Amino acid sequence: MAQVIMIASGKGGTGKSTVATFMALELSTKGSRVFLTELDMGLRSIDVISGISDLAVYDIGDVLDGGCSYEKAIVNSPHSNNLHIMPA
Repeated sequence: MAQVIMIASGKGGTGKSTVATFMALELSTKGSRVFLTELDMGLRSIDVISGISDLAVYDIGDVLDGGCSYEKAIVNSPHSNNLHIMPA
């Protein structure tokens, strides 16, 4: 059964993206299938932290605008086969 973990705070610069990225990586290396998506389009950083910034062609904005299917916006992590990321 799927579980959803959300990391949120009203203040910027508290390490939310760092915690989310490394938690997702740790869970994926332990065998869980993980889908990590970033919703902060203004201060995006998960693509940089996770090392996929050069691999990401589309992002969640393209999906929401109808510019591409969600499958095209998902990037497989170079660090774990079980981690799939949709950047903002």
